Amino acid sequence: MPFKQAGSSLALEPDSGGTLAPFDYRCVPRGGPVGRFTGPVIDRMLTATFTDMLAATEKAALANR
Repeated sequence: MPFKQAGSSLALEPDSGGTLAPFDYRCVPRGGPVGRFTGPVIDRMLTATFTDMLAATEKAALANR
């Protein structure tokens, strides 16, 4: 990925009727000033990917009940 630096965290927390999975990520894109312009695009892509991943995980968990 085009990152100079990146980090993330995922926690599982009990919630009424299920489990919350808060996910946080932070990244510094490469490329100096140009990287600052690509940062929001990368952010949208990562958000979509992680949202889809969590939705698929929930679907699989519910199917295995």
